[in-house]
Amino acid sequence: MEINIDDYDINRIRAYLEDYYGTAMMNTSSFAMVDLIDLSKKSDYEILVMAVNMGINLDNYYVGRRY
Repeated sequence: MEINIDDYDINRIRAYLEDYYGTAMMNTSSFAMVDLIDLSKKSDYEILVMAVNMGINLDNYYVGRRY
């Protein structure tokens, strides 16, 4: 499966992941704090790969054209 990074709203995906890890951190998961800090250092490509690996439905963040 080929994914074009320009077809997705990476800022919205990043915000979702920040919320996800922030919520986990508030529920006393110290590992989530590390993930949240690492998230701020990731490139757009790494964010997209992370979302795919987590099973996030990328259709919710699609902004490109479907042919």
